[in-house]
Amino acid sequence: MKEFTYKIRHKEGMHARPTGLLIKKANEFDSDIELIGKGNTLSLKGGIFSIISLGLGSGDEMKIRCQGSDEEAASAAMSKLVSDLF
Repeated sequence: MKEFTYKIRHKEGMHARPTGLLIKKANEFDSDIELIGKGNTLSLKGGIFSIISLGLGSGDEMKIRCQGSDEEAASAAMSKLVSDLF
């Protein structure tokens, strides 16, 4: 299992465009990829609205956890994307 924590710096927080990009990237991997924020854990291979409903805003921390056969590659790709987006 690989995981990393990231503090959202983008002033708009977690909104539709970056959330859609996270979901798209997560679906490129076989591993289970979860987003943990505000005490909730959701699959990043699920629906966009459930992730947006977490209400993650600027200054909030989120954790992404990757577990599976390609977790190393998934974690590296997700970490890069998160740092580019937020």
